[in-house]
Amino acid sequence: MIKIQIPENELEFTFARSSGSGGQNVNKVNTKANLHWKFDATILLDPEAKQRFLNLYGNFVNEEGKVFLSSQKFRSQKANMDDCLEKLTHMIQIALIRPKIRRKTKPKRSAIEKRLKSKKLHSEKKKMRSDY
Repeated sequence: MIKIQIPENELEFTFARSSGSGGQNVNKVNTKANLHWKFDATILLDPEAKQRFLNLYGNFVNEEGKVFLSSQKFRSQKANMDDCLEKLTHMIQIALIRPKIRRKTKPKRSAIEKRLKSKKLHSEKKKMRSDY
């Protein structure tokens, strides 16, 4: 995959108290990381890639044109920040891949003949059964 460097000025992190395991730590430390990426203002993606990103991940983009991701998988704020960044880079990498253009092809003559021959054999086999 392509190595992507997201500009720092396009990213904004907020933190909240995480649910789940962590004991007393859950009640007093903001470990859940929320990532806001300025999708509309990004210079990272060309218009084609932006459209592909919207088609693939439009439900992550809000009406302000920001992508919202969150992570509370880990007990540390830094690990959750890294997880959010990893999720975002993976999404961008997938959006950057251009889909291959499908070209119409004809089946080869030998393939057509082989198919017709097998159909004929099958038909003859069925016919032999009904001749009793």
